[in-house]
Amino acid sequence: MKKGTALKEIFNDFLKNELKDIAKQKKIRGYSTLNKEQLIDKIVEHMLNDEEVEKYFQYLTNEEIEAVKKEITSTEGGKSNDALYEKLYAAGYLGGMNNGEIVVPVEVQAVLEKIENKEFNEKRKVTSFLLSSLRTMCVLYGKISIDLLMQIMKDGINYNESTEELINRIESIPEVYNEFEVNDNVVSHKRLSDSEDNSIKDESKYYIPTVEEINTIGVYGELPNGPSNVELVSSVVKENTGENKAARKVISNPSRIDDSIPWTFDNMGKRLVNQPVVKTKKVYPNDKCPCGSGKKYKYCCGR
Repeated sequence: MKKGTALKEIFNDFLKNELKDIAKQKKIRGYSTLNKEQLIDKIVEHMLNDEEVEKYFQYLTNEEIEAVKKEITSTEGGKSNDALYEKLYAAGYLGGMNNGEIVVPVEVQAVLEKIENKEFNEKRKVTSFLLSSLRTMCVLYGKISIDLLMQIMKDGINYNESTEELINRIESIPEVYNEFEVNDNVVSHKRLSDSEDNSIKDESKYYIPTVEEINTIGVYGELPNGPSNVELVSSVVKENTGENKAARKVISNPSRIDDSIPWTFDNMGKRLVNQPVVKTKKVYPNDKCPCGSGKKYKYCCGR
């Protein structure tokens, strides 16, 4: 494993257009006239300021935090396709080797040491559970009411904020993690097509996953082993008429929710360190999908 890698080294393997996309996504100003090296320096400086670090790291679960810590001291490199590293890949804070091993930049090691305190962990407890709850419930049922989400948050972590504050939290999730939208106090996944009937039914009949199930599905996209799986799958079968593609995946293979689930992560951060650049016409996440659907690539074939 490549120890001592700097964040700048990871970005050296990106094309300049990709770096501009990252700068735009992160709302960095004054990047358009910079050369590649200057652009990388500006991105790295921006990513390591305290506010930006907290913006992304607060959505990590305890398990994800511990996985990165373990990787820092491990003599055997973890694999870069491990779900536990997916969020930090999406945000651009991790890299990978050609052999598939994870790369934790030295700056990220310092960041973890700096942010580990009671105040930050209390904030992280709320935001990470919120994101896991959104991913889990929108995969299973397509749309859920804010009222139901509020109840899940209360039961799971004793959440005690107002409905307005909960909606603000959802809308504040960074773009690379946030694939949800709120309309008329209903949360839905942005990838739901107009042709799919995902209207809210009688939510009193919904199976509400346990905290363990929410945390597991939210991170891994798969269900934890246990007898409650039977109840969960039974509920999904009953409450979905076959229109919800994600739910059908859960039903057909309840041990794994595969790549066709509604949420995915931004692949921008998954370029490998020292990986040769393939000279092909690149389709960027916000481009229209080449398949002709009219949707953005990241919401269609780019998932």
